[in-house]
Amino acid sequence: MANDFQSAVGEVARFLQSEALVAVARGTHQNKKHTLVLDCALVDRSTTFRILFRVNSRRDADDFRRGVGFSRAPSAGSSLSYKGHRLYVDTINPRSWRDSPSPIDIGVVYPLDSLDADSGSVCVDDLKRRGATKIFLVTWTDNFDLTWVTSYDPYWITYDAEDEDPAYHQRVKDVTAEQGLSHHPKVPAYASREDTRYLVRHYCDRCRMSRLARLNKPYPGIRNLHDAQMGEYEATCLKCGCVALDNYNWYGQS
Repeated sequence: MANDFQSAVGEVARFLQSEALVAVARGTHQNKKHTLVLDCALVDRSTTFRILFRVNSRRDADDFRRGVGFSRAPSAGSSLSYKGHRLYVDTINPRSWRDSPSPIDIGVVYPLDSLDADSGSVCVDDLKRRGATKIFLVTWTDNFDLTWVTSYDPYWITYDAEDEDPAYHQRVKDVTAEQGLSHHPKVPAYASREDTRYLVRHYCDRCRMSRLARLNKPYPGIRNLHDAQMGEYEATCLKCGCVALDNYNWYGQS
């Protein structure tokens, strides 16, 4: 069966009727998968849903709002009306979650490519804590390791561009094949000589932005890191040298 628009719509509907919490939307329609799942999830106008759309950056939020016809993206903690529902936007950076709403009904994460096993688990677990009953994880490309997602026993949805734009569909397939499967996040130049076993990403108070830091001992996984006693782990910013001890505020290695 072709993974066309009607097929994808049907898969979204079946996911919404299922007991599954998480769905992964993949396929070659890079610019339409996230809007398709949103539109299909919000067909029911009898109830007002609270949707949290979690993007890679505020720039991506602006791209999204232009794509759906908004003149502006909602500010932190505020919402816009979208097809009769309330739409909130934050980013995959946990520091942007402080003003995000709770409870919510639906969470949408896009693009999934920006998350690894650690940061992805933190992101999904946060949406679960906010009460989301359905979570859509939407890819941009399909050439990265999704093994960590299988722990949520996800429902799989595929939306390809083959029927609507065969040439575009083939270009995406070719680029994905050329790049191969990506298992490791890219490390910026300032951290390129570091032993990756000791890296962690954190918010540096001195730099006032997200930075990679060097841990005093090997990275133990995000859950163990957050559960550790204060002071057990130290993170030294690889840009400015500032030492941080607030391990509860660190979020993975990507």
